[in-house]
Amino acid sequence: MGKLRQASTVVIENSELDGCGAIGVATWESNDVVIKNCLMTNNSFNTFYFDRCQDITIKENVIEQNANLMQTYRTDGIEMSGT
Repeated sequence: MGKLRQASTVVIENSELDGCGAIGVATWESNDVVIKNCLMTNNSFNTFYFDRCQDITIKENVIEQNANLMQTYRTDGIEMSGT
């Protein structure tokens, strides 16, 4: 699982998050996060979890066989494309 807390300007690219945790990428109080060209599979809770985040870009990923796609709280500016 990738965890970010109070992070800024982060790129997660060409990674495989394959069920090593309940959540593929969990992020709190972070901004300008890009997740691209990743394989996200077999996460038992959510593929993505965002809490108090801004400007999240999710693009060109393969997402399969996860329990849920996304859980968000107090988050603005999520853009998802080509996934």
